[in-house]
Amino acid sequence: LGGRQDGMVIKFTEDLSSVVWSTYLGGSGVDAIHGIKLDPNGDVWVVGGTNSVDMPVTNGVIQPTYEGGVDGFLGKIAGDGSQILALSYVGTSKYDQAYLIDLDKDGDVYIAGQSEGNLTVVNPPAGAVYRNVGAKQFVRKYNSTLTQIMYSTNIGSVNAVRPNLSPTAMLVDVCEEVYIAGWGGVTNQFGSVAGMPTTPDALQDQTDANDLYLFVLSKDAQNLDYATYLGGLNTVSTVGEHVDGG
Repeated sequence: LGGRQDGMVIKFTEDLSSVVWSTYLGGSGVDAIHGIKLDPNGDVWVVGGTNSVDMPVTNGVIQPTYEGGVDGFLGKIAGDGSQILALSYVGTSKYDQAYLIDLDKDGDVYIAGQSEGNLTVVNPPAGAVYRNVGAKQFVRKYNSTLTQIMYSTNIGSVNAVRPNLSPTAMLVDVCEEVYIAGWGGVTNQFGSVAGMPTTPDALQDQTDANDLYLFVLSKDAQNLDYATYLGGLNTVSTVGEHVDGG
């Protein structure tokens, strides 16, 4: 155990009768793993949050140092559990958390989370990303060695004070579109979903600020292809919708 709390990664046999390998992952502080994914080579990708200044980062990654507060992190572990192939911090000097992860057909990795420090927007060669200025949710695409951010954008209420969403699920499809779902409002300490963008074909374009929310970014995050709320329009401010888990 590296500190007060570490993440853990465990590989079981197919019938769950025994453990093939397991490892702690963390530094001297408090660390948590929120998401996990296998790549085509059988290596294990994890994403999470940390306040450790000494996470086991690898040489050449895009963000090798802890920035402060709480940072996200993103890492790749060899499929046999023998070594960390790549690990990078994801964050600013304020509160940041990386919650969701998926991979595309080329092995590039996508993550989503919250940032109160407004992570830097990065445009791909295809052109400027769709973004909501000052929003506190982020979506990022990295190459498979974590040496390059291929794009990074912010989604949510413009110039928000705190994050809108507790993010719960993410999917990258075969066309590299990114689907993300979450919820916010009265039962979410991070705030409401008021002011989130919706598209003209939204199933529900109105909100009582305490609802579920789904959005879809096009390839290279060039456009907001779809965004909608889902939930009742209640007049009582203490009533809302939410879902736990992924």
